Amino acid sequence: MASNTIRSLETEKRPSAVERREVVRIVVAEIFSVCKKPGKKHFGEIARKMVIQYPKSFRDEIEGQVVGTGYDSLTKQMLSRIDNYRRLQSPLQKRQSEGATNDAKKRRKDPYGCINSEPELPAGETNTMQKQKQEELKRMFDENSRDAKTIERLMVETFHSQRRDILSSKEMEDLVKEWPFLFQENGIRLHFRELTGVDITLNFDESTETKFKRILRYFQFQQSDPTNTAGAVLSQTLAGGDETGAAVLMLLAHFREKQEKMLEAVDDTAIASEVDVKNLPSTPCIVACGNSPLTAKTFMVAVDQVIVNEQLPTFTKALQFMFCSYVQNIDYPVEIAATLEFLQSD
Repeated sequence: MASNTIRSLETEKRPSAVERREVVRIVVAEIFSVCKKPGKKHFGEIARKMVIQYPKSFRDEIEGQVVGTGYDSLTKQMLSRIDNYRRLQSPLQKRQSEGATNDAKKRRKDPYGCINSEPELPAGETNTMQKQKQEELKRMFDENSRDAKTIERLMVETFHSQRRDILSSKEMEDLVKEWPFLFQENGIRLHFRELTGVDITLNFDESTETKFKRILRYFQFQQSDPTNTAGAVLSQTLAGGDETGAAVLMLLAHFREKQEKMLEAVDDTAIASEVDVKNLPSTPCIVACGNSPLTAKTFMVAVDQVIVNEQLPTFTKALQFMFCSYVQNIDYPVEIAATLEFLQSD
């Protein structure tokens, strides 16, 4: 382990994002050397003991309050690492990945947090019936139908086929064409609910009122130089900027993670076809139409460098949609994993 990392732990300081990943990598490698199939509960117990030994360095907390168990983000980071480690050990997957670019999509192997990742075909349903319902949904989308009840019913009834197509690694452009409502606010919310059992709209509303405000209060009481990123974010927030956006930006700065992996700013009058998607990350990200996500009035969300929704009115809606986009079987990018895992934790 690098001397800087050891020094951070010994002096009870939070390690940088790079140092934290190094610790996780070393710990997971040690675990894997003695147990080829460790379970989630094992990682949870190890993370718990790490937090007990180094609370100042690893515990999940904001404003002195422990978030969740205090070791959720560390557990999830180790689970993600073991997935990657197993992939590296698989000769078949090595052959399949040859020639892939550095920005290749990272797909989840294990549906952590999901309760219905691979649903069975509903009783009494056939593939033909599913296809007919899918075509009906496409027709309703093309006709700009406002029959919300029918759309919701059909989206729930075709959840099996949606998951089948997602897990088959269809290209994002094809998914958007085949399941257009899946990339609208209500459609992706329904899919997320069926997948996880969680109403993300309710959870985000609660987070906006509690977690995000608590995060901002914490950083407001820290000494921030108004000339640096954190200070500038706080100044804009106090001047009326979006509080949810500010909380996310402050977390990215706190964890020393790459903002460009989550957020991209374009001209405030830009439309989807004008966005240079080649410069966007391949994982889900938010595109703010304006100079800053704190002041933008319109947002887009991109997945796999494809704009999948361009009419989101607030940063909170865009963040909610971005989180839901991970139902596409995509891993959190390692460059912003700590921020996303912290936001996801209870």
